[in-house]
Amino acid sequence: MTETGKGSFRGVPFLIAREQRERGGRHIAKREYPLREAGGADDIAPKIPEFTFTVCLVGKTAQQQRARLREALYAPGKGELSHPDFGTLNVLIDTFDCRYSADELDYVEFTITVIPAESSTAPEASKDTASTVSLQSKSTLDTLFDTLGDAWAFASTSLHDVQAVIDTVTDKIGAIESAITGLGVGHDISSFMGSLAAMRGTVSSLITTPARMATAFAGIFSGLRAMTQFPALALKAKAGINTAERGSSNNAAARQQQAETAMQIYRTCDTLTQTLTRQARQQVVDGVQPATVTGIRQLSQTLINATAIVRVQMASELLTAAIDRVSAQHSENVPQNGLSSSAPVADSGWSSITAPLLESTGDIDVVSRDIGDTLDQCVINTSDLGQTACAMQLKRLRLALIDDMNTRGLNLPASQQFSLRRTEPALVTLYRRTGHARAWQRFVRRNGIRHPAFVLGGSQVEILDGE
Repeated sequence: MTETGKGSFRGVPFLIAREQRERGGRHIAKREYPLREAGGADDIAPKIPEFTFTVCLVGKTAQQQRARLREALYAPGKGELSHPDFGTLNVLIDTFDCRYSADELDYVEFTITVIPAESSTAPEASKDTASTVSLQSKSTLDTLFDTLGDAWAFASTSLHDVQAVIDTVTDKIGAIESAITGLGVGHDISSFMGSLAAMRGTVSSLITTPARMATAFAGIFSGLRAMTQFPALALKAKAGINTAERGSSNNAAARQQQAETAMQIYRTCDTLTQTLTRQARQQVVDGVQPATVTGIRQLSQTLINATAIVRVQMASELLTAAIDRVSAQHSENVPQNGLSSSAPVADSGWSSITAPLLESTGDIDVVSRDIGDTLDQCVINTSDLGQTACAMQLKRLRLALIDDMNTRGLNLPASQQFSLRRTEPALVTLYRRTGHARAWQRFVRRNGIRHPAFVLGGSQVEILDGE
């Protein structure tokens, strides 16, 4: 026996002897698929550490000490352990083993396994990052147009300045009108077009009443931002179904309609951003007074910022739709009546979305980088105009979006890329990699394959995990 030090548990002393062990590591989830060579593993969380050590009691009072230590080890709840190697910490007793011989009662040995006690008794509350993005986008949009109404001060008597401002506001209205017209294919946009027509007819009065102008533009972008919450605006929306049997399918159709609307608005805002940026770059301000030029720049940048905010909101809603689609696939894969499903699930009713923005963790990185760069540029340009409060709001919105994408994006599947060795049909390619070809339409769409019968050899294609 080699004694290495002294320790105690709940005030009962002992001597450290023999070996001391510590166990830890990480919880690893393995991903293994039948008929597939590919696989992987995911790091889920740390394992709870365990400490195992051997102690001894010696001397004429060893049996009395054994009784005291045994009582301390059986006591419920956590207790304070003092150990020369592990330090002083509160622990819970997992197991212990007591040994002594009848011919050597002056020596008792214990092997004890303990687990550090956790002070909190409930899991940490998860953040609702989607709600954070929604609230932050609304707050930022309100701040933008409030600042525009307060900062706009057009009081020039120069006809050249007046005409420049009128042309600028008219061009902005025309750009918004052209972009929103594309939504009219599937949605009722009469209210938007009516508001824009009214603004076009009262441009001369709007430029001298900044509060009215800011409110009018704010109404357009607030309506775009909230458009997905009003499925009745969709021209192909079906009448309400009152029967309980069809309630779930009706809800799924409503969610699908919201996702399609969000995708259309996202693309519309992308086009509108390019148009507004081009207009601002090509703006001719020769002979215009500096104060008027500043007002024109403020209006242009405010509308560009508002378009970026709507894109942020649509990206968050598209992420929600993508997670719902993945959840629907998993729920349909759950075995029923003890029988497992032999065929994987395809798009589960979501295949009518021609090109979903978010389907994999790789898409999360691309969209986060795209919108993040746009917001960074908005922050810089807004700061150059002296609107520090708006710039800080945009910065907080960017951080909220990145947090939302990184937090909820983990629910989306990863993707794999590989090169084809020969030309073959898409169904053969997908079956060779996954063991089935039920989701071949999505495979063709994601990889931009012109004809599903000919996937050219040497080309790079991508599949989603679990596809």
